[in-house]
Amino acid sequence: MMTGNFDIDKLVGFYLDGSIKEDDFETLKQWTSASEENKSYVRNIIEMYFSLMVQSDKTYYNKLAAFRRLEDHIQETKAQSPFKWKIFVSTIAATILFLLIPFTLYDQHRQHQMNDVTTLKVPDGSQLSCVLPDGTKITLNSGSELSYSRGFGIVNRDIRMKGEGYFDVVHKEDIPFTINSNYMKMTDLGTKFYFRDYSNETCIRVRLVDGKVSVHNNMIKTDDVFLNPGEILILDKATGKITTTIANKVAQQQDDLNLIEFDNLPLAQIAEILSRMYGVKLSIVPTSQNKRFYGSFNRKTDTFQDVLDNLVSTKRLHYKRLKGQYLLY
Repeated sequence: MMTGNFDIDKLVGFYLDGSIKEDDFETLKQWTSASEENKSYVRNIIEMYFSLMVQSDKTYYNKLAAFRRLEDHIQETKAQSPFKWKIFVSTIAATILFLLIPFTLYDQHRQHQMNDVTTLKVPDGSQLSCVLPDGTKITLNSGSELSYSRGFGIVNRDIRMKGEGYFDVVHKEDIPFTINSNYMKMTDLGTKFYFRDYSNETCIRVRLVDGKVSVHNNMIKTDDVFLNPGEILILDKATGKITTTIANKVAQQQDDLNLIEFDNLPLAQIAEILSRMYGVKLSIVPTSQNKRFYGSFNRKTDTFQDVLDNLVSTKRLHYKRLKGQYLLY
């Protein structure tokens, strides 16, 4: 087994350029986790590689600058590597597999490089599918934001999430995958699930498709909740109360990311959902904000105009198009 720093330097280089083999990745991971001194050494090596790349590759530097200015769009990319996990160099450690609509990727660079944060942010009306450095496949929905540290996949697999996403998590028993929020912490080893936590909504929703996850309640002291496939967990952000139900057969087969459901919702909340899902601008006259509606739609088959026409058909709502936005009254 390689223990010399020279060997570790080479493995870090292979990791950053995406050519590392699976057994070498395991060696690097074990050596890094062996001590705080080793972790610090790997952090320093990664920072050195990053600095050299920026100095020697002006095209790469310009791309980073463009990302920060939010001016360029990322095109569909597929990394080529003998290693099954696809890895982007440095802080942009996600391989773009499928992009429905242009999105924006932010990178926040801090002094301690293994704790540097990469943030994926998806605009309204968009979806983003990508692969994280550990091989986990994710699809983020409109208005979502996901962040993870540069050490993701080596020293931890912790992410913070706002919004909604579908996760197909790679099994790694020694490094659990966790989603952290102010209200709960969800942990799994390898599974598939939907997670939803928009800041303007009153509940967090988790639907488990396959595998097993545990949910720790950060709001009140209670036993962790374990979900089985087909179960749905709802956490009330106001009270901390957790409820679980079993999804029906139809719900278990559906794609949560494209569902649009109104269950006696006020028009003000419906407008927020439609703006996020379709990327349209909506304004409501004050007297109509509390009108309530029911409805169930699918973004793949129903356009924004379909949804709007359905609401208008109730004869309780009208609209006008004014300068690129809709006025509801």
